[in-house]
Amino acid sequence: MATVRSRSKGSSRSGAIRRTPNARAVAAAVIGNALEWYDSVVFSFMTVVISTLFFPTTSDYSSILLTTATLAWHL
Repeated sequence: MATVRSRSKGSSRSGAIRRTPNARAVAAAVIGNALEWYDSVVFSFMTVVISTLFFPTTSDYSSILLTTATLAWHL
């Protein structure tokens, strides 16, 4: 975290330290969160395609259920 020294007229200490969030850490957290949401949305939209390619069973419902379980394990 970055530290900023501020001087106020009412304080007896001339070098009071106030902590502010680091802009780089906040940006990294926002980017990571956006990528995680993007990954989940794409996987959700592609569930039908993924279920037929990776889980070929006789029942379409069981293929989708297996794909959804894979998404739940991923999250």
